[in-house]
Amino acid sequence: MRLRQIPTENPYNSGWDRGDSQFDVRQMLRLNGVYTLPFHRNRLVEGWGISSIMSFATGLPFNVTDGLDNSKMGCTCERPNLNPGFTATNAITGNRTDWINPAAFSLPPLGVLGSLGRNTFRTPGLFDADVSMTRDKRIPEISEAFLVQFRAEFFNITNHTNFGAPGGGIFTGNGAVSPTVGVITSTNTSSRQIQFSLRLRF
Repeated sequence: MRLRQIPTENPYNSGWDRGDSQFDVRQMLRLNGVYTLPFHRNRLVEGWGISSIMSFATGLPFNVTDGLDNSKMGCTCERPNLNPGFTATNAITGNRTDWINPAAFSLPPLGVLGSLGRNTFRTPGLFDADVSMTRDKRIPEISEAFLVQFRAEFFNITNHTNFGAPGGGIFTGNGAVSPTVGVITSTNTSSRQIQFSLRLRF
């Protein structure tokens, strides 16, 4: 198996790119549950069950770059300087249209690498809830083994939007701040989806 090579900012010092991996999720919680509703001795409502899967996760690391080959080392993965007074926490605004604050960064002098570390910032977190309701109904008039199951499934039942990674290239070719920096244009999950199914077992 051939591994994809990740471009390094400084080809002469790989330690300069030490940082969190691309798939480093620091906290994740997943809750699963199945419950059979206590409707008995009533042929109209018995046999119903409900199940759910809920997922909570913190965001993934993402890299903020200059967006241009400022050091003239042949790589556009170079990172800017983090300005004084800004940290990995307060440089995040939390807004979809400007997830990171461009004022927190500055372009290093020509031929100089920036001070910002690799994968310093995090994308928005994730929340997802899937719910399904089923009803099993035996029809002894046909056969004791004949069973009809109705299933209704709701994916992302709360219709919560889970945003993807923002644009991370800070500057354009002339050194001006890019208009797309920090803008989130993608999602990690789909919108609410509902599907129904009917299963016959005999």
